[in-house]
Amino acid sequence: MSLLCPIDFRYGRPKMKAIFDEETRLQRLLDVEAALARAEAKAGVISTDAAKGISQHANTKEVTPERVAELEKETRHDLMAVVLALTEASGAQAGKHVHYGGTSNDISGTATALELRDAIARADRAHREWSKASTVAERAALVRRVGQLHTERRKELAEINAAEMGKPIGQARGEVALRLRESTRLMPGSRGPCRRASSSLPSRSRQLQGGPATAPQVT
Repeated sequence: MSLLCPIDFRYGRPKMKAIFDEETRLQRLLDVEAALARAEAKAGVISTDAAKGISQHANTKEVTPERVAELEKETRHDLMAVVLALTEASGAQAGKHVHYGGTSNDISGTATALELRDAIARADRAHREWSKASTVAERAALVRRVGQLHTERRKELAEINAAEMGKPIGQARGEVALRLRESTRLMPGSRGPCRRASSSLPSRSRQLQGGPATAPQVT
């Protein structure tokens, strides 16, 4: 199994990271395999009993991350390991129909889309809650502080980028500088789009005062 990014699990809140953890990813893949079987049964490609058998066993209690990892060492293919483990769990009759007509990209791409759907929904909920619990001025102050910290620690950010991604330090510094320029352009109070947007807010909103708000809690 693989993550979307090698440093995903260093950052983020527990409930957001849980969407992308190994067992949840495996369950997403199994969900897609089960949905494929049900769709094929509906179309008459496989039997209804086969689809029921596959769906019944498409869970991480029967298709465990440990078994998938064992099979991946043998096959050297992450999705094929999932397919073989689900085939084992589904039994002789239903198992022969697992992944029938599917491709690795069909399954993994759809599973990734489901992960991103859930992550976007969770982030949107957190943003709405944060908006209700803080003022425009508080949120703007926090965004500015994030930009300040990135600027102050640009050297360390470049070194981390180079160490973790295997990039030359010069390239890493250039990327950090580019991101800082872009974020500064978009930051409230700059001459970029955020300034134009903030200037259109009602005068009462522009006059709000307050310290940095607490970052949104993803729930």
